[in-house]
Amino acid sequence: MVTERPDPEPDALLITTFAPGLTQYLPNTAALLDTANLVLHPAVERLVLSGSRGIGGRPRPESDLDVSLIIAATALPAAEPAREQLLRSVLEVTLSRWQGAVECDLAAIFPVHTCGLRCFTGLQHAPPLCAHPLGCRFGIFKLQKGFDGYVPWEGVDLKRLYPILEIWQRAGGPPA
Repeated sequence: MVTERPDPEPDALLITTFAPGLTQYLPNTAALLDTANLVLHPAVERLVLSGSRGIGGRPRPESDLDVSLIIAATALPAAEPAREQLLRSVLEVTLSRWQGAVECDLAAIFPVHTCGLRCFTGLQHAPPLCAHPLGCRFGIFKLQKGFDGYVPWEGVDLKRLYPILEIWQRAGGPPA
């Protein structure tokens, strides 16, 4: 079920309802998100949770919340600097409004291939095999934890990202 309510800022969405799996598998994380004022830029089509507050994690009280904001391919500008400006704006919208009890560590994830980023759907315990002939590739943009821009693919360890749980998708988005 998806609930979207306009945020006081133009075009942003305040997310108030999440996929049922969030409460089912992660009731403490669900409670945290219920009071966090999670606001999204309109270019975000899905939210994915990973890390110690995600599936299979063992969070400490000070653990942050690892959330990937999946960017709609149709919203992504083809060229720079417009692409970087959009990705920066996506993260800034959520970070500037976050009121959670713990820090939210955000990454904007965007497609590089035409696979639809199926590796970020539903509940997945390990990286799925990618049907693309060149293998799994997606872009990552971060503004926290020592990053200020694109994350080099060489530094991406897919095994550390999983397991993941898709916790929200825009109405009319891809099937989970």
